[in-house]
Amino acid sequence: CTGSTMNIVEIKQVTKRYAKHVALDDISLSIPTGSVFGLLGPNGAGKTTAMRMLCGLSIPSSGEAQIAGFDVYKQTEEIKKNIGYVSPELHLFFDLGITCQEAVVSGLFDTIGLFRKPCPTETSTVLEWMDILGISALKEKRLNQLSLGEQRLVMLTRALVKSPPLLILDEPCQGLDSQQTARFKNTIDLICGSTSTTLIYVSHYSQDIPSCITHHLQLRAGKKVAE
Repeated sequence: CTGSTMNIVEIKQVTKRYAKHVALDDISLSIPTGSVFGLLGPNGAGKTTAMRMLCGLSIPSSGEAQIAGFDVYKQTEEIKKNIGYVSPELHLFFDLGITCQEAVVSGLFDTIGLFRKPCPTETSTVLEWMDILGISALKEKRLNQLSLGEQRLVMLTRALVKSPPLLILDEPCQGLDSQQTARFKNTIDLICGSTSTTLIYVSHYSQDIPSCITHHLQLRAGKKVAE
């Protein structure tokens, strides 16, 4: 990091256009370090577009964004170190034959899959996080042997294993049943109560937002509606 920053996220006048469609329309947003932030809005509101840009996966048409003082679009490697990211389809990018422990270990190296062997200290960290999130019993199971809810918890553990300053959860309960959703939300509440990680939790539905969320923003048709 380039030094301490009061706001871990700074988005300034960001617009994103796809041909004639405006996905984000002159959005500015500051997120204080350590805050627990909920981003709400219907399909097409621009939520996922905004999160993909914060992760450096999409370039804005205009405006700028920083995370922990790093330019999102110019300092990609530094941004990766500062973000843990979970989306509904993330597990689909992995070889579903790898074990849960291998999937979690890959989070230390910001890779989709495991391409290097962890050292003993790294392995210990992985096992500790799997224990914290209650998935130690799954460590030798393969991703394709798990329920969707279990796969989502594995991806969450992978995002947390490097203790990122910023955790982005984009529609993490999508496709989960009520019991799986409740377990996931309880896990998020536990994390927020025991770590200093800044959280951005994205959802279509207010009932999917964990109780730990203290700040809210709504997007509609690419515009900022209310906090």
